[in-house]
Amino acid sequence: MSSLEAQVSSIPASAPRQVRPIGRSRDWLVQVVMLLTVIVLWEAVGRGNFLYGLIPTFTDSILGMWTILTTGIVGKHVLISTYEIGFGLLVAVVGGVIVGLGLGSVGYLRLVFEPLITYAAAFPKIVLFPVFLLFFGVGPESKMAMGAVSGFVPIVLNVLVGMRSLDDKYIKMARSLGTNRLQMFQKIYLPGMVYPIFAGVRLGTALAIVGALLGELKVSNGGMGWLADYYFDQFVIPKMYAVLALIFVVAAVINLVLSLVLSRLTRFKASEVAEGRPLM
Repeated sequence: MSSLEAQVSSIPASAPRQVRPIGRSRDWLVQVVMLLTVIVLWEAVGRGNFLYGLIPTFTDSILGMWTILTTGIVGKHVLISTYEIGFGLLVAVVGGVIVGLGLGSVGYLRLVFEPLITYAAAFPKIVLFPVFLLFFGVGPESKMAMGAVSGFVPIVLNVLVGMRSLDDKYIKMARSLGTNRLQMFQKIYLPGMVYPIFAGVRLGTALAIVGALLGELKVSNGGMGWLADYYFDQFVIPKMYAVLALIFVVAAVINLVLSLVLSRLTRFKASEVAEGRPLM
């Protein structure tokens, strides 16, 4: 060992720096103020008739939302969209995790396929919708396929990035102990991939929702996208905005739940680092 290495190794490891918690109440206050500002501007623009009545007032949109919720019109279409998005996301998650782990565990395959998947991320998935219509028809299956393809790519990419960030010494140690491939996935890969998988699922969920709703807007016989397009064709603008607002609320709630899960995972990893436990 050189004298420089000896000096470096003799330096005591510093204790993890404590991060001062951010004022969450202040953040919530800013968000509430911004939301109220948008509502006030929305109401003002609607009452001012600046855009020839194309933007209704916030009050009219809320009344339209109340109408479609209380009359039961929206229930059927919510179930259709939930079915399409949920099944498509399930396929995207299962397929994305399996493909990501499989490619990431073999260095050669990762080098070959990761650039191709990265290029596919920039490809507009909506151009594939005519192909899905050709194979699956105008029913829910084509929208499921749109949701699955849209959510698949970001999940695969997140898993691949997570696999690349795994500490190589744990992988070498497990292989030296004669660990087979199944045990490697159970003991090394999956425990170290929880955070990247959930991060990919969060992004994939948003894109699966967009993909399925775009399919409903193009060709469909039901769903929230179809309902918004129906009210547009009938020029019932307040109800159209009500459907869009309802979609936004549901998507925001899903994103909030996934964000809370990711936040808890982040704190868990930080606590492991502070306690000096090894991370995969």
